[in-house]
Amino acid sequence: MTMLLNADGTSQTSVAGLTLTARWQATGDQLCQTDVRFMGMPSDDPSPQCVRVAVSGDRITMTGPGSDGDPETMTGTITPL
Repeated sequence: MTMLLNADGTSQTSVAGLTLTARWQATGDQLCQTDVRFMGMPSDDPSPQCVRVAVSGDRITMTGPGSDGDPETMTGTITPL
């Protein structure tokens, strides 16, 4: 998965060749995406999708609700483009 957060507040997330686009906003340690679209089609759920973010060096950890409602954590590496 690759997530690109643009300075203008837009984002693109690529997973297995598929692309999600959204608007993003960061407040404190929370990153929220709204107007999430899959291949240009709007989501059935217009509510913000938010995760808690922790950064340490070039490592990032995001924790938010999984599809079953229980917390889910993803980790990754931050790389410059």
